[in-house]
Amino acid sequence: MKEYAIDYYNKYMNSVSANSYVVTLELLERANNQGNSNYDLSKLENYDKNSSVTLIVDEAKKITDIRYDLKYT
Repeated sequence: MKEYAIDYYNKYMNSVSANSYVVTLELLERANNQGNSNYDLSKLENYDKNSSVTLIVDEAKKITDIRYDLKYT
């Protein structure tokens, strides 16, 4: 999920000014459903849709830390 979260951040979120960005499994699924992405989420199908990866970024928008909140159903 880390790679997909980073890709999602780069495609959709990095133009927003914030110190952290939360990418949920639900957001990744929506991107797939809208045809904007083709994430292989099959390995994550047993996780709650609210499972997330939080990307912490610095002022230059470089990712400095990654935090996981994965909820197995």
